[in-house]
Amino acid sequence: MKRSKKNKLLMTRQNIPATLVALFLALACVGCDEEFFGERMRITTEEAPPGGVGVPYRWEIHAEVKNEPFDDRYDYLFSLQEGALPAGLAFSDAGDYALVSGTPLEPGTFPITVRVTSDTLRFEELREEDSTIVDTGDSRDFRILINP
Repeated sequence: MKRSKKNKLLMTRQNIPATLVALFLALACVGCDEEFFGERMRITTEEAPPGGVGVPYRWEIHAEVKNEPFDDRYDYLFSLQEGALPAGLAFSDAGDYALVSGTPLEPGTFPITVRVTSDTLRFEELREEDSTIVDTGDSRDFRILINP
């Protein structure tokens, strides 16, 4: 059974709205892996406050989930990825933030890298060969200055 030109034209016109909707959704969803399926976590603290030898020190490092009003439902996992703290200071994961505290015993500038991740924010990205976990964490470099 042959279709007439009129029927072909009608079918094409009927498909235009569906095609436009699909195109709109595809364009609107650029970055959906972050926006909807696995929000990217980021460290929001900009810098470490200076301290002094023999003076109690306390510094909180905070993170947030982009565009997520209920980001307290995520498990924040902070770690000291690189570097070393001055003697007398300790790094701890306090749940919603990381904490560097103690009383520094030595002066100097101490570069460190802090990392935050969340098991709640991992999702599987399927590829042709395998399935891999996409890490949605963040790392940031800081310098802790301890004055004499």
